[in-house]
Amino acid sequence: MDALFDAADVEIDEMARRARKTDRTSSHTTNVVSHLAALKAAGIDDAAFKRVLEAITHDRTIAAKELGQIAVAYRGGGPTPDSIKAALRMIEKRQLELVRNRNQILQARKARPW
Repeated sequence: MDALFDAADVEIDEMARRARKTDRTSSHTTNVVSHLAALKAAGIDDAAFKRVLEAITHDRTIAAKELGQIAVAYRGGGPTPDSIKAALRMIEKRQLELVRNRNQILQARKARPW
């Protein structure tokens, strides 16, 4: 009889562990999506970008791997960074590229007014 209860306990523990793992995965996926959406919404606005980057930096629920996923998605592909620091640099670099591209377009409009 005890063996039956032990087997049931193991099965319940296994189901609880799977449920926790699923909850953790979905919350991390939501984290990645929400931070990425915030970065894209900031666009080239420097103040908005700094607020979003500050929020990402202080978010203790995000792991290095997830931050790497955010950086790669924000950049539009490429290799995944190895560390949190590298991922943050990648995000900042992409923001600078966006601003530079906008400035080049504005300069081209001035040079070619047609």
